[in-house]
Amino acid sequence: MLKIKDIASMQRLAVQEADIPKLRQLIDERQRCMDAIDALSDNSFDTELADTIEQVQDIDKETHSILEHMMHDVDDKLGSIKNTRTGLIRYNAGVSQIPPAFVDKKM
Repeated sequence: MLKIKDIASMQRLAVQEADIPKLRQLIDERQRCMDAIDALSDNSFDTELADTIEQVQDIDKETHSILEHMMHDVDDKLGSIKNTRTGLIRYNAGVSQIPPAFVDKKM
């Protein structure tokens, strides 16, 4: 802002002196400064950036929710597999034992 005020003061002086080339140069310089300020404080850019950040956060929440659901499903399936494995081990242990009635006593 200080630079713009300085340019405005020099513009007044250039007008008083009728220095047209200097006045044009100062007008161009002032416009560049104003454009730079507009670029820094462009509300549409800030809004767009905030919207993008919000969308990314929403996607992160959805992803986290999906991952939690998947982990719960995997835990359930692992528990089911462990129970099935335990049942099969017990079944195999029972089947592999030869009942005493079938044991050949000649061996």
